Amino acid sequence: MLRIILGSILLANVVRAAASFTAIPLPECAARFRNTNGWTGADGIASVALEDGRTLWLFGDTWIGAIRDGRHQHATMVNNTVALEYGRDLARDRLDFFWGRATNHQPAAIFVPVDGRGFFWPASGVAVNGRLFVFAQQIERTGGTGTFAFRGVATWLLEVTNPAAPPPEWKTVQRKLPYGQFGNARHLAFGGAALRQAGWVYIFGCDEERGQGLPQKHAVVARAPETALADFTRWQFWGRGAWQADADQITRLFNHAADEYSVSWQPTIRKFVAICTPNGMNAAIHLRLASALNGPWSEATTIYCCPKVGQHEGVFYYAAKGHPELSATNELLITYATNTGDFWYGAAHADLYWPNCIRLRINVE
Repeated sequence: MLRIILGSILLANVVRAAASFTAIPLPECAARFRNTNGWTGADGIASVALEDGRTLWLFGDTWIGAIRDGRHQHATMVNNTVALEYGRDLARDRLDFFWGRATNHQPAAIFVPVDGRGFFWPASGVAVNGRLFVFAQQIERTGGTGTFAFRGVATWLLEVTNPAAPPPEWKTVQRKLPYGQFGNARHLAFGGAALRQAGWVYIFGCDEERGQGLPQKHAVVARAPETALADFTRWQFWGRGAWQADADQITRLFNHAADEYSVSWQPTIRKFVAICTPNGMNAAIHLRLASALNGPWSEATTIYCCPKVGQHEGVFYYAAKGHPELSATNELLITYATNTGDFWYGAAHADLYWPNCIRLRINVE
């Protein structure tokens, strides 16, 4: 079993001790997603603690069909699906998967843009006062044929008014965020991570510089009262040392961020923890710590290196996130995704496109 034990780091002003991190694979949790019929693989892999004790899983592009002899057969791919976990113990809980149905009875996405443009990739969500709120990136194809032939065009807040109903029966109000930029030089989108804290919902995002060379991704944060999340006039943005209404003044929190990541509170060390795949695609998984959600955030610590999957040169690793609602007090369940730029290789190697699970244990000495 792969094990990485990191050196001690000092947690100044919080605990007068050193903490070490131990990351190990969790095959018993990953196995819960290894279906051979119906829902047979996806990425995205965000989770939301529902108010009734269940856990909601949000997925992006998803295979629906069958796996035979290690290959996807009689299958189609839809742009988003969900699963309901009946509890908080992934290794043992019942897990039901849901997707939509098109008018021709073929599989379809759960969430579909009301403006008819492109499709949604859910990024994060929170449950507040009997409602479910999901941040979704609106994506459209660019006309190419490769895995990366897409672009983001907007972010939407999806409000599910009846989250206790089966997902195919959800009633959803869709609101397009007025904040964000989706140009050739800069891509600013909110909703990559979300967290309820002390009466607020903190909405993290990614501010990406585009141009020559690799894109530079930076984390940013906004917040809204949890009772007025859908009222965009109530949003505040951390910029220039204060919470303010002007999104144009937003301050970057840390670099080497991603479009999707997680931020959660870790009671053992009394710190907020950000889990991220650096720059969006990388075999490393980074951890950062902060005493406040607006920072300052620590330098990145590599807590895990994803093992090689398959023999294809184009395999990549992404979408690392923590799931605190499914974790013990001194641990954090983390998932990540693997994929390949060769669609047909992925179709022929069904073991590639499944959620992977690891446990990060936090040891305070």
